[in-house]
Amino acid sequence: MPTYPNNQWLCGETSFHPERWLDVSDPQYRPLSSLLLEVYERYRRPIFIAETGTESQARADWLCYVGNEVCEALELGVPLEGVCLYPIVDFPGWGDDRHCETGLWGMADAQGHRKIHRPLAEELFIQQNVVEQIRSKISMNLEVGASVLG
Repeated sequence: MPTYPNNQWLCGETSFHPERWLDVSDPQYRPLSSLLLEVYERYRRPIFIAETGTESQARADWLCYVGNEVCEALELGVPLEGVCLYPIVDFPGWGDDRHCETGLWGMADAQGHRKIHRPLAEELFIQQNVVEQIRSKISMNLEVGASVLG
């Protein structure tokens, strides 16, 4: 399941306009945790977010949003197995060779060195720790429940 900031559209009674996506602030926008719960309730299978990320200075804020939604989904009982930050390095645009600042690391210089995008690295560290705390809390609750029933 890929997720990006511009990955929700309206379609149905009106014509489909992929160039007009719903912003997170739009009242019709559905939080990621809600979508994850809906998919889990439909298929009853573990979920893995196969791609998520965004460009430029919004990278850390987007990862914070995704991390918060992942925690909400976990607390709702969604078996979320992982999240793949993609792409992990900056790249030249597919259609125009522009520098797409999307990664945890920048494009390689002439010596092959890549500069880390500190705000994203710091947010990744925070989110990894927060998710681990949620997972530990859920695991402890399951163990307590099992011992009470056991």
